[in-house]
Amino acid sequence: MYSLEKALSIYTNKELFEEIHEAKKTFINLLENISNRMDPNDLRKAHTAHKGMKISKGNELEHCPYQVLDLIRDFDPETGLNIRLLHWWGKGMFLFILVGKDFFKREDLHLIVKEKHLSGFFISAASSPFSYRQLVEDYELKKIPMTESLSDYSTLGRFQLIKQIPYGVDFLGTEEILFLELNRILFALQDNERN
Repeated sequence: MYSLEKALSIYTNKELFEEIHEAKKTFINLLENISNRMDPNDLRKAHTAHKGMKISKGNELEHCPYQVLDLIRDFDPETGLNIRLLHWWGKGMFLFILVGKDFFKREDLHLIVKEKHLSGFFISAASSPFSYRQLVEDYELKKIPMTESLSDYSTLGRFQLIKQIPYGVDFLGTEEILFLELNRILFALQDNERN
């Protein structure tokens, strides 16, 4: 059991909470900078029914704070598409591409990932697209490569790809890494011929 003495050493440490607040605020500013740089026309080219971009945050994802940037924001399990950047304290930064089961023909999605050079992405076999603990643990342990057939995952009713993104040497470098990666994903998704 956690002792009162140890808890009080945290409860009464105002500087610690101010530093945590500033760290959160700084990363939210980074996400705002990225979203301000994104071209809404690129979202439309990737998915005409896109709902724009949204930044969200919280304090309790497996006991740790998190910040999220969503692009496209169509979570329909049949025809949806979403690109999510998750910055999860204590775990790292991850990109998720969630694709509804009928958004692409399966062979088209496989070709997009391979031919458009979405390198570093792996297939998630998690039971829910929002079970981040399982998604990250599966990613870290299994890393199912895109060489596997996507049809093996059709029972999930959707496809989800995951990739961990390294931090840059500073905030500007990290922003540039994320901006380029998100644009690379949007570009890969734009030219696809859908049903």
